[in-house]
Amino acid sequence: EFWSWFESLESRMDPDSPDPIVLEDMDYWLGRISPNLSFELGKSGRKHTLTISADGRAALVPLVDKLVGDAPKIDGWKFVSLRQKQKHLRPVTVGGTTLDPDNLFFDLYDDGPRFGVAFYLPEFVHAQVDEYRVAAMRLMSMSVGERNVASWIGFVDFDRHGVRDMAFSRPFAEFETVFDGLRK
Repeated sequence: EFWSWFESLESRMDPDSPDPIVLEDMDYWLGRISPNLSFELGKSGRKHTLTISADGRAALVPLVDKLVGDAPKIDGWKFVSLRQKQKHLRPVTVGGTTLDPDNLFFDLYDDGPRFGVAFYLPEFVHAQVDEYRVAAMRLMSMSVGERNVASWIGFVDFDRHGVRDMAFSRPFAEFETVFDGLRK
């Protein structure tokens, strides 16, 4: 059903100026598959891209892989399973919450089979912890790729800049290096 719907409206999904109604419909159709799926529209060379994401949720990775594997061939489109590592990090906004990699610090912990991450933010509103968590998963996915995030990241926690534990933290620009070092 999802891909039939997509094919019927793909001409209105220009990543440079997406139709807001089509974006809402995309949320609806993906939500019918699983309420925790998300997407990004973009470009790769001359092709439009649709990335379908589990936002780092390991249990949903097989579903996303199957969904993208079932995608039809559509001229001018490339379909991607999970967010890919990016050359340049940028702020991520989820709801009313934005995480900016330029003012974000972290600690990465070996927590048994997975890693735990503590993020230190300039401001932290506990009532928005779910938005922070999704934004953090997306930002880590930009840094090391969503498949790595889903496979290796366990708990994610947050606190404000200036707390005592922050003394041992690192700027988010170093996340990939620290993550790769712990995986070895």
